[in-house]
Amino acid sequence: MELLLFKEVRFKHLKKGTKYIIKRANESENIQFIYTGKFTDYFPKLENVSMFDEVKEIMGIKKINSHKVNFFNEYHITYYSLDGQKEKIQEAMEIRAINQVLRKIIGDESFVY
Repeated sequence: MELLLFKEVRFKHLKKGTKYIIKRANESENIQFIYTGKFTDYFPKLENVSMFDEVKEIMGIKKINSHKVNFFNEYHITYYSLDGQKEKIQEAMEIRAINQVLRKIIGDESFVY
């Protein structure tokens, strides 16, 4: 069973308020940096810059723990979002709980909402 599914998101499809994993590769030095952050907007007047809040560095050389960071959309930056597994699991648990409550109220263990 896969618990965490990440999908790549194109630069122009970033959604405000969504948390992303940002992978930045420095190919000349063969180094990767991985961050997490919440997308706030595209930088005004510069179409290839994204702005993020609550940025934390997960993997890299320098530790960053900043409120705001801007990323230039270069060929070596990739954005990933967590596929909606959390919402699907939560919804399934809520339906199961509703069914259990209704079964007890009705008194029929085969009842399904």
